[in-house]
Amino acid sequence: MADRLEEKLRETDGGRILDVATGKGVFLKEVTDLLKSFDHAVGIDQSEKHIAEARKEHESDKIKFKVMDAYNLDFDDNSFDMVTVANSLHHFNDPQKIVWEMYRVLKPGGLFLVYEMVHDSQTEEQLTHVYMHHWWAEIDTATGIVHNPTFDRDELTALIGTLDFTKTENIELDDLEADPKDKKTIDWLNDICDQYIGRAKEHPELAPLADRGEQIKERLRGIGIHWATEYCILGRKTG
Repeated sequence: MADRLEEKLRETDGGRILDVATGKGVFLKEVTDLLKSFDHAVGIDQSEKHIAEARKEHESDKIKFKVMDAYNLDFDDNSFDMVTVANSLHHFNDPQKIVWEMYRVLKPGGLFLVYEMVHDSQTEEQLTHVYMHHWWAEIDTATGIVHNPTFDRDELTALIGTLDFTKTENIELDDLEADPKDKKTIDWLNDICDQYIGRAKEHPELAPLADRGEQIKERLRGIGIHWATEYCILGRKTG
């Protein structure tokens, strides 16, 4: 996380926290490690596999994980002092309903935090990440996994703009100082691309996507990669 967001979290008493689409719990653990204090945190995800891994790696007396449908959160209105979601809204076909559910369970005055990769206004090295991620999304979608293209800044702002906050703050997080051709990173991403190319080749109709994967690998070697901008929106619920 960038210094500005870390500073905000270090000043925050988290109270009772909910992390939606928590995956393996990595973002929730990062947040709770930074907060000035918190009482209790719960991460929810529909994947039993991910929740099992999160429990193994991060569960404690104060952090718990549950299998749950993010479209229908099994919590009362106004239950949490802080709700978060990280790099997951583009994995839902109705992200608007997700953020409404998050808002419903947030207490008045509570902190709402969205942290999402965006695809607009990127450097050439960042565009490598964008093109790769969107290619992954196309293959996932074609093989039955919900994975939509990432948002641009205006789309994400409009999505959150449907909610009623007393104030909001936007924070952009970039790391443009890293070596864009770091061998360890390139090798790791090449392996992931090869896995996706293999999946595409299992379906003859996806041959063009397999070919595009080779082009992305070539771009990765030639231009390199920086991670796309993470766009964070913080808001306090009205009331």
